[in-house]
Amino acid sequence: MPNEVLEAASSILSMDEPRHGKVRRVVSSVFIPRRIATIRDQIYGQAKQIVDDIADQSEPVEFVRAVSARLPMWTVSEMIGIPEHQRQEVTDAAAPLTAWDDESTSATDALTTMFTGISTLHARCQELIEARRESPRDDLISALVQAEVDDVRLTDEKIRAFFVLLCVAGNDTTKQTTTHTLLALTRHPDQRAYLLEGFEDRIDHAIEESFVGRRR
Repeated sequence: MPNEVLEAASSILSMDEPRHGKVRRVVSSVFIPRRIATIRDQIYGQAKQIVDDIADQSEPVEFVRAVSARLPMWTVSEMIGIPEHQRQEVTDAAAPLTAWDDESTSATDALTTMFTGISTLHARCQELIEARRESPRDDLISALVQAEVDDVRLTDEKIRAFFVLLCVAGNDTTKQTTTHTLLALTRHPDQRAYLLEGFEDRIDHAIEESFVGRRR
């Protein structure tokens, strides 16, 4: 892929120094402790709501749709500031970017699939950028628009690329890991029983093993 395409979809992941360091410092500056605490509280509340919704169901639910795909995109949307009426469109545009050569996207060629997804995400982000410049809110896009470190500000192009990175990476990694964790516990009922027997003492270690250990 041309570097321009990679950066449009991967932001700082595709940059070399010294550009990488400059952009990363500006992006990092918006993740202040107060914002991190807000995101943490949002995730906790959303996860609780998802579990409550499942508990109210009398029929079996499809886990990926009801849980593992729902939570990360909900979190990312709240964090960034994506309006509720656009969240499904953003989710649908982001999903193929990690599976552009998968059978699920075989109806179109790989490049068309990627460009369509990137274009849609850039368009939605640009709308947010312009709206937040006019009327800032307590969300990530507002912070990115205003961020400045050592006289360096993010261009709209860089904000759009970071938006794509968050929508894709923030959604896909958590969705897949949550799904595979439940699959592993289903395939190994002895480990599931072991976890449930001492849930309060063992859940933190289980999360560490499932979510952090998989990425090493």
